[in-house]
Amino acid sequence: MQKLIRFVSKGTMLTEFDDGAFLEYVDKVMALSRNEAVFELECGLCLRERLVD
Repeated sequence: MQKLIRFVSKGTMLTEFDDGAFLEYVDKVMALSRNEAVFELECGLCLRERLVD
């Protein structure tokens, strides 16, 4: 969790996908439906996201 807090505290907005950061912080992705997914982070936090076309 501390590593994630340091990463987001930098205040730098990502303008493109960073596969290194994704692999470092995301443990797994679960598709709930065509419109919704859950990202489970390494620290145990689960982020439920709505997917848009």
